[in-house]
Amino acid sequence: MDILGVGPMELFFVIVIALIIMGPKDIQKTGKTLGKWLNNFVRSDSWKIVKQTSNKIKYLPNELMREAGIDELKNVSREINSDLKKEVISDFEDPFKDWKKQKTDLKSIFPPQVDEKQADLKKLEKENIPSDENH
Repeated sequence: MDILGVGPMELFFVIVIALIIMGPKDIQKTGKTLGKWLNNFVRSDSWKIVKQTSNKIKYLPNELMREAGIDELKNVSREINSDLKKEVISDFEDPFKDWKKQKTDLKSIFPPQVDEKQADLKKLEKENIPSDENH
């Protein structure tokens, strides 16, 4: 987690350097002074202005979208897309329709093929000759 662009390792490093430079007694005094200064700064009017400005900048794109009516345009776009999808689905034609028709036409042109063994059996039956399988 970064605080003002400073990660936990950097913060630890700065504290260790401050402890080495100032010593344990002066670090307490410096910490107390720094805490009071930060507390006064956060409660000041200038900090409130900074926070308000930051929030305005953060939400500026949303406000601009509302003012430009982009939300309405998005809704209209969604409605148009849904209507188009409905029309496309209703007008949808089976892409294999012609292929299926050709397939049925081919069946009428070419009779179904029969195995050679079955064809031989039918010939034998027509001639009334007993086949080997009947014995």
